Amino acid sequence: MPLAYPDPELRSETVRIRKWAYDDLDCIRAAGTDPNIPKGTTVPAVYSEEEGRAFIERGACQPW
Repeated sequence: MPLAYPDPELRSETVRIRKWAYDDLDCIRAAGTDPNIPKGTTVPAVYSEEEGRAFIERGACQPW
């Protein structure tokens, strides 16, 4: 069973845990340029806006 995001989001001065948002598309694009991140996550290795939006829409977390 996948874990749910906390509601309300958790935050401190240095850490924030929240759902991905469409404002994060640049971050998702940048994360895909690190060869290790797409290997262990569902971040798209070949970025397009469509792939970035799909990442957000599927909840960004897939049960393993």
